[in-house]
Amino acid sequence: MDPATLKTIEDAAYAMYNPLGMDRSLAEQTLARHFPTFSESTLASVSNASPTCAMGPFESLGNCQQVLELSGSPYAQLFATLHLKALIISHFQLFSILQKLELRNFILNYLGTRGNNLQPYVMTGLAELFGLVTKLGWFDADEFQNSLADVSKFLQASNVHRTVGILLLASLVQEMNRLTVVLKNMTRHRKVAVNFRDLQLAQIFQLCLDALRELVNKQISFSSAVEESRITCLQFDFIGTNPDESGEDIGSISFPNSWRPMISDTTTLQLLYDGYCMFPPQLSHQMLECISMIAKALSWVMEATSGIVRRLISTATINEKEYHEFARMLVRLKSVNQLVDITERPQYSEWVETMATFTIQCFSPAKWITNSVIYLLTFWSKVVATVPAPPHARAIEQLSDISVEITRAFISSRIEAVETSDEESKELLEDESTLTSVLELIANVSRLRYKQSCEIVVSVFDVCANQYSELFSQCLAGQISGDFKRKLEYVEYKLTWMVYIMGSCVGARSPTQNTEEHEVLDGELTAKIMHLMNIDSNFVARLREMGDNSNRNLDLALLYFFFQFRKIYIGPHMDIRQGREIYVRLGDLFGVDDQNKMLNLIVQKLCNNLKFCATYEPLIARTVDFFGELASGYSPIRYLRKTETAQAMLRFHSAQYFPFLDNNRKKRSGYYATLCRLLFTDDNMESEALEFLNLFNIPLEELSRLNSLAAFREPRIRIMLDGLFRDLRGFVSAIELSEAKPSYLVFFNWFYPHMPILLRALEANVDHPVANTILKFFAEFVLNRAQRLVFDISSPNGILLFRECSKVLHTYGKVAISNRVEDSRKWTDKYKGYTVCFTILKNALTGSYVHFGVFELYNDPALTNALEIIFQMILSIPLADILAFFSLIDGFSKGQLLKMNDINPAIVEYIFRACAEAIRGSDKSNSTSACNTIENICTFLFQQNALNRNPPHILLQRVLAQPQLIHLLLTRILEAILVEDANDWSLSRPLLPLVLLDKEYFDFYVGKLITGQLEPRQPVLLTAFQELMEQIQFNLLPANKNKFTQQVLTFRRNLMTQSFIILLPSSEEF
Repeated sequence: MDPATLKTIEDAAYAMYNPLGMDRSLAEQTLARHFPTFSESTLASVSNASPTCAMGPFESLGNCQQVLELSGSPYAQLFATLHLKALIISHFQLFSILQKLELRNFILNYLGTRGNNLQPYVMTGLAELFGLVTKLGWFDADEFQNSLADVSKFLQASNVHRTVGILLLASLVQEMNRLTVVLKNMTRHRKVAVNFRDLQLAQIFQLCLDALRELVNKQISFSSAVEESRITCLQFDFIGTNPDESGEDIGSISFPNSWRPMISDTTTLQLLYDGYCMFPPQLSHQMLECISMIAKALSWVMEATSGIVRRLISTATINEKEYHEFARMLVRLKSVNQLVDITERPQYSEWVETMATFTIQCFSPAKWITNSVIYLLTFWSKVVATVPAPPHARAIEQLSDISVEITRAFISSRIEAVETSDEESKELLEDESTLTSVLELIANVSRLRYKQSCEIVVSVFDVCANQYSELFSQCLAGQISGDFKRKLEYVEYKLTWMVYIMGSCVGARSPTQNTEEHEVLDGELTAKIMHLMNIDSNFVARLREMGDNSNRNLDLALLYFFFQFRKIYIGPHMDIRQGREIYVRLGDLFGVDDQNKMLNLIVQKLCNNLKFCATYEPLIARTVDFFGELASGYSPIRYLRKTETAQAMLRFHSAQYFPFLDNNRKKRSGYYATLCRLLFTDDNMESEALEFLNLFNIPLEELSRLNSLAAFREPRIRIMLDGLFRDLRGFVSAIELSEAKPSYLVFFNWFYPHMPILLRALEANVDHPVANTILKFFAEFVLNRAQRLVFDISSPNGILLFRECSKVLHTYGKVAISNRVEDSRKWTDKYKGYTVCFTILKNALTGSYVHFGVFELYNDPALTNALEIIFQMILSIPLADILAFFSLIDGFSKGQLLKMNDINPAIVEYIFRACAEAIRGSDKSNSTSACNTIENICTFLFQQNALNRNPPHILLQRVLAQPQLIHLLLTRILEAILVEDANDWSLSRPLLPLVLLDKEYFDFYVGKLITGQLEPRQPVLLTAFQELMEQIQFNLLPANKNKFTQQVLTFRRNLMTQSFIILLPSSEEF
């Protein structure tokens, strides 16, 4: 390579990574000329798949090596390294064994001679390239399996060479553990990985330990590569399970037996611990990870963890990573050791006290880290869950005392966090999932000695409740000071934490804790909550009179408490043993002496939230969800149906009684879905259902009196329409099939006379979001969910329903198509409504409650009008956008599209091209739907073609007039099978009918594809296609289709085995 060319390459590489001066695209074009990859482009904006001069992959590889040898530019070196990797991934199987060994030796020699002058990112790239080449050539020559001997030479040289050697080992282990792109077959990957594990991994780990020993003894300079390489060895997938990050918390690594002496040696563990003590803070957590992975000597681990705790406590600042890793280490320690074994150690008593002290200190707001606290609580939860048998009475007593202290410390830390205005504490209260995890764990700990834990909880709660009562008294007396609001906020936050903790304690009760004492204690906690709720309701009412409508976190906590209470103390399991102690206590204090009364009280609380906290969206959302939970399941919904409050809600359910309906649109549907399930619980419900629906007659009657479309556009009317149809959508969505209760028929008979109102409202508001609400209701109305649309055989209701469906689509579509919207709002203002229209038609076509032949028989245009307007809507959408709702086309192909007497050629072309785009796209569900569509249509076309009718079917005529459409689909499917990670079974089903429809073009394309490959690939690809079509007959019988599918799978597997990338011909025809 001459100096001028090298300078050009260096300038282009610099411009590509530092886009200043030379244009980036020009730089990429320059590099593409000199470094073709003969595969998919590895550059951002230009293709470098084909060379501009005669060369092959090995010549291109030689150019990269020359750049590395001659250039001193790190950017040119990095570019050459990355392109070498691209060439190896694409064409490694084409190289001879000698060429592969030459490349391997080149990398080692280059790092040996130039490694001390390379930038870290170049050195890392070359190390990764070495690992890749070694893995791919592992079974090609013995030299690849002897890589450890070659790398060991680096470890015996200078400090710089040792760093390079450790980096090579780390990259090699990491590559062996990774499912490489080239080795897509898991069997081949595991074969290489297992052989590497058995031959070299243990030696590499020992080398890393030796390097660590020298680091500890300060015989060599510090290098983070040593630590990273050791971790990669320990994280190796020894048994082929590909564990994820969360899996490491379950237990220790499954090491081979040959590793046992090395990892069980306390000398090894002590070495790791010494490394932990001397490593800088940014890497010490990695040492903890290594220790926790291999620690087997329990006595040593207990001493080491005590030392680690002393170090963590003594540091002035918190090393969050180290702290977090130690918490994970404790969880793993308990997961792999039985508590009985731990308690038998002589240092157990001191050790467990040290761990408890550390945990308590970590609860303080200054040191609180939520994710790490979760691990610490997980450790203690596991400990108390496996308390040893009575012979270990001392251990039980000590653990019981510790559980009480941990509970006390946790509660105190949360109160202190409120007093110090700790933001993380407030954020935790707003993070429902994380908060729930923390509460469940601390509740498990508190249950070990529940009586003492309850005493602590109650004592703290009483202090907070008394403060709350004092503020209430001041509010009633009008003695409101300047800091009243601040004091109230603090007390509410304290009570919020206490209510959450009390709820978790009640909900943590397990079947093995079925003692009367625990019931009495739960009863005391519940009584405290009910007393607080009485005060709170009066306090909130007074504050509301004063104009204070602040957020109600305390109400969220009360909901959580009652949710936990209901889980344990309400349900069919309570019928087995009446007169539980908890209801005896609650009956004495509040008259709530059974679960039905308690459930009624809970529903009253939900109603109060919906009535008086309408503007606090989080509370409304959780209240409606809890209401839905109470009505889920066969038995729970019947318990709920019997309560007085639930029955009252069925009679008075509108916004007049529940103002949240005017403020929270999103939860209206869920609210009415729950009421619908409640309503249809009883068998004799028709009259009650009509009474329920009568409340909707009021707005419907007002709408019926509107005498112009303009009146439907008034803001007040639009708000009414939005709320009405959200409510009706929620109601109808919950209707299910029942032979004893014709629920859907009741609703249909009630609503059908009001259809003119829906059509007028829709026509007037096509360009407004309320139209989407109306359409969504109608989509649910025509959906045959669980076969609920069961009409008598002589009933015309199915036909009437589809007629209204056709009217709805035509009313909306004729206006929506002509509307012009900005690109930035096309989804909101147009496509969103289109999507619902497509769903409406799909639900109607696939509902199986309409005999569509009736429309043609009686010259009823309903079906034709519906399809025509939908096709017009489809044609108005660019192909790139149709993929968002592609399943509609699949629904057409299964039914009505194949039975139409006439069809616009543009529709046929659009559907075929949409299918082609879906197959090429990244959405697997769209690709599968497209394959189903193509299979349905092409099978129909093949069958019609075989009949030789004159004239042929209209769809066949349209396709024969545009043969390029078949060519397009055939090409797209073959491309997907050849180069994409796609569903081979789905792609094989439409491929056979396409081949049979145009075998001539299939042969032409295959020939063009083969001649476009590099010469060494051509025979392989030719043989693969010959085997693909071997013994395939010219029919679509099931046996022939199944045989072809199997051969497609074999074809795909053979190509993957060859491990080369296919070069696709250009598709200029399309």
